[in-house]
This record gives sequence, structure tokens and C-alpha cells, in this order.
Amino acid sequence: MEQNKILKIRTGSHLYGTNTPESDEDFSGIFIADEDYYFGLKKLENDELDLSVESRDERGKNTSEALDYKLYEIRKLATLALTNNPNIIEHLFVNQENILYADNYANMLLRNAHLFPHKGVYDKFIGYANSQKHKMIIKLENYEQLSAALEFFKQQESNEYIVMFRDDPKVKKFFTEKGSHFIIGDLNFQKHLMVKKVVFALNDRLSKITNRNELVLKYGYDTKFASHLIRLLSEGGTLLETGKLEFPLYNADFLLQIKQGKFELEQILSIAENLELELGRSKEKSLLPDEPQFEKVNDLVKQITRSFFWSKDE
Repeated sequence: MEQNKILKIRTGSHLYGTNTPESDEDFSGIFIADEDYYFGLKKLENDELDLSVESRDERGKNTSEALDYKLYEIRKLATLALTNNPNIIEHLFVNQENILYADNYANMLLRNAHLFPHKGVYDKFIGYANSQKHKMIIKLENYEQLSAALEFFKQQESNEYIVMFRDDPKVKKFFTEKGSHFIIGDLNFQKHLMVKKVVFALNDRLSKITNRNELVLKYGYDTKFASHLIRLLSEGGTLLETGKLEFPLYNADFLLQIKQGKFELEQILSIAENLELELGRSKEKSLLPDEPQFEKVNDLVKQITRSFFWSKDE
């Protein structure tokens, strides 16, 4: 479907203005599927194409061969943007410098970006920001316990119950027993849970930070998640107040300082708390519609797709 793409943009730090010489380039875009999927009987099996190339070194870092590139079918992107999904609505306000390809149909969509934001920005951006906050905070002691537990249980039989290992000296270094549970780091496990389920949970928790564990070890928290936390809260405020986003972000230098570990965790949490309060006040004063403008966006997408296929028939 890449031959039907109508938009390709640069996303991530290059879009925000927080990129450094070491920053990877991330790409995203929009495609219109073949007409059979709109006017015939065929069902579009995949409305989100992942064209990424994964390549990591022994530390879990992306190599120069790595590529992060996704394409969204136009109805999928419009639907997500209409929910004010932070990762998607950015496409509609991309600056010219980060547009790598845009045809007339993409420009039609971008010209109508104002149809998408509504007061639901508040809940959506707060939700995504809180997710970043949860990932950001992990005490160094917890990180070490989770890592030690994962290494230990990966070497055990997957169908064993973890209670069987309670007296192992190695286990006592990361286990805390409380009632019917074992506590490992910041996770609780029932004593009669199988090893394979514990390994899965540990992998899931550590996957959120493992590729950037040097940040946790150096600063006591993941500074990149912290940067995303503050970015989301400030972006949400901008959308509620102005109905649009402008890139690079006005506070790009500040976000870069956060990413570089210039602030203590307590400072980040305080800044986030103040921004959340500001976001609530921005919602109260916002002139955005209370609800999504579904019919207007629906008509826009119909107009774009019709024009796309009519032009092919000429």
C-alpha cells in the first residue's frame, strides 16, 4: 500500500525540536487503500502498516540500520485523530520542514486540521501523560531486584511454582514475603504462580526501561519518559487554548534539558502537577467543541477518497 501513500512525515524528536546529533529519525504517514476495499467486497485486513526495520546492538540500542516507519489508512488515522490521540493528531499539524511527501489529498486533510481537536483533548492527553509518568518512575533498588529476579527465573523450569524457591539464598536477595504474596521490586506475585508467568511479568515491566537502563542508573528515573510526560501536558494545554499545535514545540529547549537529566525527579513531578492544574483551567476556558465533529470529519474523508479515485479514472 506504500504506492498509495499520500503523506510521509518525520516524527518524534525531529518534529518536536528536541533532536540531537545522535537522535534516530522516525517516520509516519497516511495511505489510501485500493478502491476494492471501499467500493467492492474486499476487506482491508491491515489499516496500519508497520514498515519498520528492527536492528539493535547488544545494549538494546537502535543501530544505523534501524528504521521506525508506520503508515495509517486514512480512515484509521482520521478516526484516531478524532479521539485526539496524541501520537496521531500531531500528523495534522506537522510543519513544512518535516513533510517529506504530501500530495493534494494530504494537503486537503492538513488544511482541515482544525476540525479534529475538541475538549476531549484534556482526558486523552492526561491519560497518555500518566502512562509516561508510571513508566518514568522506578526506584534503583526496584530495578536491581527486578533484573536479578528475571535472570534467576529464566534459568528455572517454566512450570515450577515460585514458592518452591523461597529458601534459595539467591532468591532471598530480591524476594520480600508478605501474606500470600511475594514482592519483587514494585511487583506483587502470588506464591503459587508459575515461573513462566513471573518471567512474562518481569519482562513486561523491564521492557519499559531496559533499553534505557543507563538513564535509570544515572539519574534514578527515565529522563526520556519524563520529557514525554511534560511534552504531553504542555501540548494538551496548547491544543485546548489555541486549537492547534506548532512545531518545533515552543518549549523544545526545556524538554531537551529534561531529557538530558538536568532536573531531579521531584522537580519533574512538581512541574507535571502544575501543568495538570493548568490543563484543567485551559479546558474550562477552551473554545473547542465539547464533542468530536464526527459528521464534518466524515464528509472530509469521503471528499478526499472520492477525489483520489476520480482522479485515477480521468
